[in-house]
Amino acid sequence: MATRRFEDLGFGTKGAESRVRLLNHDGSFNIRRKGLPFLKWFSAYHFLIQIPWWKFNLLVLATYAAINAIFAGIYMLVGLDGLTSIDGQTSVNRFLQAVFF
Repeated sequence: MATRRFEDLGFGTKGAESRVRLLNHDGSFNIRRKGLPFLKWFSAYHFLIQIPWWKFNLLVLATYAAINAIFAGIYMLVGLDGLTSIDGQTSVNRFLQAVFF
């Protein structure tokens, strides 16, 4: 029975032809994508799993704060008359109360 040499590493046959390491010593891939459009090259999922944990946490907190600020702005545009316990005197104070509503 002849044994067939397994040449596909899951990244195509280009990796088997080259003598360059597929993985760097730190575990990152030694592959570059060329000729792809930006939207196919950029993957939000891969970006999020590759950034350090503290940057990920800051991004989540900043997104949460931005969404709250957007909704507070919408509340300010519609009017705060229907919201209870909004009694701020200045517009900054009313905006902050709308954020925490």
